[in-house]
Amino acid sequence: MQVKLDKIADAIADIKAGKVIIVVDDEDRENEGDFVAAAEHATPEVINFMATYGRGLICAPLTEQRCDELQLDLMVGKNT
Repeated sequence: MQVKLDKIADAIADIKAGKVIIVVDDEDRENEGDFVAAAEHATPEVINFMATYGRGLICAPLTEQRCDELQLDLMVGKNT
């Protein structure tokens, strides 16, 4: 496994190319990394990889209209 810190432009290019990247937040916040992939490349294998190795929630952005259609409630009242 290759570990390196890339420029934002390189990360965007990797996502567009179908790669899964890890975005790391500030050590003074949660000091964690999140897998990020483009939805169009989210195959069952990619989702399984994220679930197996990320061991957290798999999130996908939805419009407010789509959330209403699915009758989804907010996970939290205030997002941090």
